[in-house]
Amino acid sequence: MVRLRNQWIPIDPRYWDSDMDVTVDIPLGGGSDIEKMAFLENIAQKQDTLLQQLGPENPIVNLKQYHLTLSKIVSLAGFKDPSMFFGDPEKYQAPEPQPPQPTPEEQYIQIQGQKAQSDAQNDMGKLELEREKMIRLDDREKDRNETQAQLSIMDMEAKYNTKLDSEKIKANIERNREEAKERAAMIQAQQQAQQQQMQAQAQAQAQAQQQQGPPQQAPPMPQMPPNG
Repeated sequence: MVRLRNQWIPIDPRYWDSDMDVTVDIPLGGGSDIEKMAFLENIAQKQDTLLQQLGPENPIVNLKQYHLTLSKIVSLAGFKDPSMFFGDPEKYQAPEPQPPQPTPEEQYIQIQGQKAQSDAQNDMGKLELEREKMIRLDDREKDRNETQAQLSIMDMEAKYNTKLDSEKIKANIERNREEAKERAAMIQAQQQAQQQQMQAQAQAQAQAQQQQGPPQQAPPMPQMPPNG
């Protein structure tokens, strides 16, 4: 069939003159589904061979063309969705590369750093326990002092038959207590400063070990020959 002046006209190419500049092209759609399937499978096999031999980046066939051939085969087999069997290479997203495994030197440095951090945390926990202990002792000491002061006031009033200024006495006791708390806070601040200094030294030591690498083992002692 040839379309001339918007009309399809049947033509038999067998009667064409050999000098005519015309080429007969038999489309793939002219065969049966079995013939199309066999043709596409042959194409897919050749594409697969070229991809294996030349790689996905070559001038003959690429992954997109190979995917199109496989999709056509799936469609001819009666399946409407080729993505059930083959993914589209243009939509593929490569997974993120895994980080490289640390070397023995890096593992040693990491262990040393973790050990220094763990020691610092343990020391800070000990300081916190000491601080809580001091607070509890301070509260008990306050109650004891107040009770002792009240008993002393009552005893002196009964002994000398006079009335003492209990509020003034309690104020003096409270002032002494605040001074004691300030001294305790100063001691705690000194301990925290020492702890921070120890932590900084541990970090500096870990950094020095990182630059130097793991300690080298001493060479074995030479064997002395037996006395003969």
